[in-house]
Amino acid sequence: FTLAAALEKGISPNIVIKSPEKKTFYGMRDCDGYVFPPYEVENSTGEGDFNMFSGTANSVNTFFIGLETRVNMCRQAEIAESMGVFRGDGSTLTRVPSVPLGSNEVTPLSMAAAYATFINKGEYCKPQPINRIVGLDGEVIKNNKPNCRRVLSPYVAGTIVRILRRVMAGGGTGAPANFGRPAGGKT
Repeated sequence: FTLAAALEKGISPNIVIKSPEKKTFYGMRDCDGYVFPPYEVENSTGEGDFNMFSGTANSVNTFFIGLETRVNMCRQAEIAESMGVFRGDGSTLTRVPSVPLGSNEVTPLSMAAAYATFINKGEYCKPQPINRIVGLDGEVIKNNKPNCRRVLSPYVAGTIVRILRRVMAGGGTGAPANFGRPAGGKT
């Protein structure tokens, strides 16, 4: 969602962010202008200069928080919520600096639907467990139509698909899950 907020803002996926092993971030603000205390972040995957492809493939925490400082903290949460991602209890996501690192407790179904939005060219479809109910006589009793809406541009969604594929196939942290078919993900 941080990637989507950055791409939506016009930030190139090739932007290079110096990402040390440990870094303290200052001046991060919430939606109401509250300035958070200094936020220290550490990587478990090394340090270096990363772009959206390599920073995502290597799951570099200081890269993602560095990218977050270039976008609106609230916008990344709004994007997630537009894709059906809320806290497990149904409440809105907490807008804090650690959002890109997965600090909100969310459900697997909401994350699956959000990731499906990327491959669906930016169109979010609300999950529905039952598409239709057919009686014994073959008559359709209930026919639930898909509830879909565009939440991302095809460019943003397509770029994120390319980035997430690198995690699986480009030697990234998801490489052990690469099963020889096109796949994308984020550890």
